[in-house]
Order: sequence, then C-alpha cells, then structure tokens
Amino acid sequence: MAGNKAIYAIAVAVFAGLALVSATNYMQNDTSIDSIDNEAFAQSVIGIRQNVITVTGSAFKDVEPDQVVISFGLETQGLTADQATALNAETMNKVVDAVKATGITEKEISTSRFNVFPNYDSTGRIITGYTTSNIISVKTKMLDKTSQIIDASVEAGANRVENVYFTLSDEMQKQLRDQLIGDAIKDAQNRAAKALQPLNKQIIGVKSVSLSDFGIPGPVLVFERMMMKEGIPSTPIFTTEQQVSMSTTVIFLID
Repeated sequence: MAGNKAIYAIAVAVFAGLALVSATNYMQNDTSIDSIDNEAFAQSVIGIRQNVITVTGSAFKDVEPDQVVISFGLETQGLTADQATALNAETMNKVVDAVKATGITEKEISTSRFNVFPNYDSTGRIITGYTTSNIISVKTKMLDKTSQIIDASVEAGANRVENVYFTLSDEMQKQLRDQLIGDAIKDAQNRAAKALQPLNKQIIGVKSVSLSDFGIPGPVLVFERMMMKEGIPSTPIFTTEQQVSMSTTVIFLID
C-alpha cells in the first residue's frame, strides 16, 4: 500500500512539472509575438513621422541633329500595270546608283512606299492606264551630303522629293538621356537645399527617385514638295538645333 502511494506521488509530481514547462513555453512564445507586433508598429509609426520634401528637377540641352532622313522617288505611267512598273524599276535603279555614288551605303536605303494603281477617265469608270509610285528613304549621319543626295536623285530621274527632316539617332538619344538624368537630379537637390535653408533644415538622405520620359522634339521638317528635273539648282539645306529635356522627382529625407 505504501508503495502504491509513493508511485502515485511521483506521477503527480511529473505531471505538475510538465504542466509548468508547457505554461512557461507558452508565455515565452506569446511574449515573442507581442514583441514582434510592437516592433512592427514602432517601425510603421517611424515611417509615418519621417520628415520629407518632394522636389522636381529638370535639365535641358540644345543639340544639333546628327541624322537626316530624305524621302524621294518616282512616279511613272503606262498603259498596263506591268509597263508602268517596268519603266519605274528601270529609272529607280539609276536613281539608287546615283545616290550610292554620293557615298551612301545600301543599308542606309530603304523602301518607304510602293504602289500600283489604275488611272480613270473623267467619268471615273474607264481605266486609261496605270501609275506606279516608288518612294525610298535614305537615313544617314552624313548631314553634309543632304543637298548632294537630293540633286543626284533628281538628276538620275526622281520626280518626287517627299520630305527631308533632321532628327537624333538612337545612339545620341541614349547619350543625352544618361547625361541629363544626372543634371536633373542635381537640379532637384539644389532646389530642395534652397527651400530648406530658411527653415534651418537639411537633407539627410533620399527616400525615392522617379524619372519622367526623356523629352525629344519631333523631326524637323525642312520641306515637303514636288520636284521636277528641269531647271533645278543646287538644293540648299540647313540644320537647326533641337532642345531635349529630362525631369525627375526626388523625395528627400530631411532633419
């Protein structure tokens, strides 16, 4: 009987010990959760109370275009579509050869538009023949060749110069964008510093930076008109500067 009581007492003691350990672990875990929640709350409060100033900076630069695009070609007529197209091809081959003779490479020449369409009489019902129109474009960085290319194409038989415009090449756009990003951020920093000076505040960091689109002007159209071979003097072409821009919005941390 005494032995049974001893065993019972040991069992009770073990059970009580296990219960105490479980309770202690629960309290520790619960305290850890409360600690995490409190830390997250504190961080959110700190974030809300950050002192910031938002400023937009800009940068501009006037640049000379480094690329010209010239569109020109030929319209020919014939009694049949084949006749009009054959005549067009014969003359256009001479035009392309003349353009290449100025120093333009084949990869700088592309077809912009090629059409074959019927011609009608005054009633609009009877087909009187066909017209073939073939317009090609030359895109080159040799701006000093612009007048020479136009003159050579017209002398070789081209009877249309559709347009001539100057623009910025992809390489120059990338170079200018990289340069103006830094200039725009510096402008934002200077503006923020000037605004904070009377308030006895200063910049202590950057919270975020956002960039706007790189602003470039559209192509500068020099002219758009019909040109005929007879009596055409040397064609004067002049470039003009274009202004590119970049803006950025910066949120500065202040103290």
